[in-house]
Amino acid sequence: MLRKQHVAVGDTITIKTSENEFTGILMPRYESADKNHIVIKLRSGYNVGIGTEKVRSIAKLTDPTRDVPDAPATKNVTFVDSFKQVSKEFKINQSINQNDRSKEHPKIALLGTGGTIASKVDYRTGGVSAALSASEIYASVPELENYASIEPEVLLNEYSENLKPSDWTIIAHKIKEKVTSGKYQGIIVSHGTDTMHYTAAALSFALQNLPIPVVLVGAQRSSDRPSSDAALNLIGATIFAVKSELTGVFVGMHATTSDDVIACHLGTRVRKNHTSRRDAFESIDGVPIALIRGEILEMQLEQTGLKLRKRNNNTNGLVVRPDFDRRAALLKY
Repeated sequence: MLRKQHVAVGDTITIKTSENEFTGILMPRYESADKNHIVIKLRSGYNVGIGTEKVRSIAKLTDPTRDVPDAPATKNVTFVDSFKQVSKEFKINQSINQNDRSKEHPKIALLGTGGTIASKVDYRTGGVSAALSASEIYASVPELENYASIEPEVLLNEYSENLKPSDWTIIAHKIKEKVTSGKYQGIIVSHGTDTMHYTAAALSFALQNLPIPVVLVGAQRSSDRPSSDAALNLIGATIFAVKSELTGVFVGMHATTSDDVIACHLGTRVRKNHTSRRDAFESIDGVPIALIRGEILEMQLEQTGLKLRKRNNNTNGLVVRPDFDRRAALLKY
């Protein structure tokens, strides 16, 4: 439908339906979007989704009435540091000097797989696109150097709804490589939120007898938005990976809508319950394994009634079963 009219993301278009007429900027699809809706940004700034079955005509405007702002010349990013209750502004570095990192901090591997946490705003459309590497995510949160020496690596660059069981296998193999090297105190996997709980469960079964914690972390809002939860989620995941005595696969996300507490959930007992709220992730039939308030890690293992493995140095005991049978279906109701 859009191809026939030679319409692309960022174009100003007019859509006529059987009931109304809408003019706005064509937006990219989000993680939770389906193929049966077209989303445009109206002059008011609000987005509206229009079902394709209602569309009667689409016209690309050659002289749009809406001026589209240009992207900023620099890559300045503003985010709220809730630990200090101040706002900071900094410029993303395209590369990180490995020699500048403190050798006294424990090493944490940061594996990037894509998702909103690795996205930034396209100022021409107002939407987001996957554009940040693992190094850029790390560079955008300089506070991480207070807790660990982060070694970032791009593994995948996909929105989470596009990940397949074969991608879980890739992630599992990479985690095995990092664990058996014996260099790291923990591993963080940045991931899109839509299917992060599925990946967490899959990795929990694929990686048995882990000697160190593996924490999946995401964001409900892109990393360069002032209201982004990406920085605090990443800081909380890092604190848990460094300080926790437990091993296994976990998910670290906001515990409330405010920037005050990060919750770490067990990978097999967590799910996403909302599309956009910061506190969308909840532990199933229980409480999170831990809460991070500022720099303080509050363990809640006793309240869960679970028995989990403790951190150890036995990398040889890791059992990896990374193959998944595709002959399965998930029914939602």
